[in-house]
Amino acid sequence: MRSHLPLALICAAFLAVGAAIHLWVMPAGQLTMDEPFYYFQAFLARKGEFVWFADMVSVLYPIFLALFIGGSLPFLRFLTPLLFCSGAVVLFRLVLRHDANNRWGALCAAALLLFHAQTFHLSHYLASEALFSPLFFLVLHVFLDLSQTPGTDVGKTLQLGCLCGLLGWVRAPGFVISAWIGLWLLASRSLNWSERFKRGGTVLAIIAVMSVVPKLFHTKDGLTELTLKLAMKGPFFGVPLADLLGVHAPSFFGWGFLALLCAALVFQLLRGKSALLPFLLGMEVFFIVVTILLDRFFQPRHLFPLLMINCLLAGICLGGVSSKWRGFFAIGVVGVILQGLPTLARMPVIGGNSYYFVEGDKDAFEVKSLELMAPKGRAYPVPLPYFDQPDYTVYTYRARLSTASDFDWLFLSYISDEIKISIDGQEVLLDFLRSPFDHLLVPFHFKPGRHEIILKVRSNYLLNGIGQVLLVRRSFLDRRVRKYGPIRALKNQKAESS
Repeated sequence: MRSHLPLALICAAFLAVGAAIHLWVMPAGQLTMDEPFYYFQAFLARKGEFVWFADMVSVLYPIFLALFIGGSLPFLRFLTPLLFCSGAVVLFRLVLRHDANNRWGALCAAALLLFHAQTFHLSHYLASEALFSPLFFLVLHVFLDLSQTPGTDVGKTLQLGCLCGLLGWVRAPGFVISAWIGLWLLASRSLNWSERFKRGGTVLAIIAVMSVVPKLFHTKDGLTELTLKLAMKGPFFGVPLADLLGVHAPSFFGWGFLALLCAALVFQLLRGKSALLPFLLGMEVFFIVVTILLDRFFQPRHLFPLLMINCLLAGICLGGVSSKWRGFFAIGVVGVILQGLPTLARMPVIGGNSYYFVEGDKDAFEVKSLELMAPKGRAYPVPLPYFDQPDYTVYTYRARLSTASDFDWLFLSYISDEIKISIDGQEVLLDFLRSPFDHLLVPFHFKPGRHEIILKVRSNYLLNGIGQVLLVRRSFLDRRVRKYGPIRALKNQKAESS
């Protein structure tokens, strides 16, 4: 029990900080960044409707959230640090699985994962990376077991293939990592060709099947639809190599973390090559190449799988550091942790200045659905949020509503990608305005009575549609928007921050 005390203290400290942030800092009634998509996927899954939004291909994470969707938003968000802690525990055991005497390296790996600035930031939101973390290290556990098992082990091979598929269901990069595992098994020199194909071929076949299954069955409005629409659209070469390695990677990981990792790698190579080292380094190179070729909407956050790989690498390599050098590396680990602490001072971060409000408010009127004026004269109601508009189309949405009191602003959020607005027959936005996801505030005095709002949305290649439509008063903006960031208001046909 005492041997696990340091790990327990690391996790307890991380959870304590997370609980304090969730209870006293994070806005309890509003979502931001990717949270609305996961939240509504989970909400609909709880009702028996299996849906996803285009380009948001996480399947397993919303299903996981659906198990807890009845709880408050702070409770749902607190699941994120709990999942990250479970990932740190599996990482700790994985390092010990590689070298039973490397307890110091295992503790450092767990601490680096939990207290890195990027984990700190994501741990306060609904983020699929949280579920990805323990599942990723569990996949590597099973991979190690299978690699060290002689002969054919059908059970472990099937288990590894299914876990790899589930990893891809959590986040699309999981399929990239899983493909590398299958290819590595195919190329393994320790096995004959028959065993290579049995293991690697089986894993790759399971991954291929599981990558297609979520695309085949999709429920919408309670009906099962068959869709063969591919997730991958558009050109190759999403991000240049120079930008990825020279700008995004140093900014994401931090120079302190990269220096610590490189120094630990040098000590490990001087000590002797680890059998797991080529596999992990090859996984990194493979992930980077696929990211460069296929990630059309690259964000630094997409590098999070590399952070997990590098934490595992650091834990393994720190085992090769002699006792007289460990003090210096301990200082380096503490320095990386301290680099992450300023993240707390910036909380909460409203990603992209985007808001989705999930709690009612006396100073707001929410439009729950819109009438879609589709091509060929068809019209039918669509509930919000709605992101099923096809690429490169212009759809017209109409809201007819009746208010019992005055409101001062029209508040729109999660618009994808461009919008024109007309209120009560008056065009308040004469030309299309680009507003991908971040909110847009339109000044208009809504008197008690009936009103009609016309929204024309031109989709390009993002999620395509519109998230939330509210009529609000100034007091609402002061309490729930202005305190977290600038307000993006329409003035003289342009959106300006105030």
